[in-house]
Amino acid sequence: MNKPTRAYAFFIAGGFAAAGIIGATVNNRFSIGPHPSSGLVLGVLRTNGWHNLFHFALFPVALWIGLSKSGRDDRLYALWGGLLYTVLGLVGLARGDDAVLFNRLPLNTPDSLIHLALGLAGLAAYWAVTRRRATTTPSAAVGTALR
Repeated sequence: MNKPTRAYAFFIAGGFAAAGIIGATVNNRFSIGPHPSSGLVLGVLRTNGWHNLFHFALFPVALWIGLSKSGRDDRLYALWGGLLYTVLGLVGLARGDDAVLFNRLPLNTPDSLIHLALGLAGLAAYWAVTRRRATTTPSAAVGTALR
């Protein structure tokens, strides 16, 4: 079992569910343009209907991966989710406060910092599991036994 990567998937699933539900109570409008309508979750994080829909759409994927018994699925999810969120966080930070992605998704600096942290957490989980697997391969066990 790949505990760090499965835990990452479950954590993301819970975060997506909470973000979608709370965000929908703050702003559920699907406006489009360089300045789409948005509201603030907890007075800090920008959201709108598109942002909430993104969270709702990805919640079942993260939950399914977390429940999957395949170690490959959760490792790949941590790797690709980590890369995606790291890039999303860096792009958001580069675009600055009050950024809008794809004329739909409002972001601000706290959003981008959270995305960056989630991305780095996914990459760390992937690295931890990959490193552990590399040190417990049969060849590593033989090498240890011969010492």
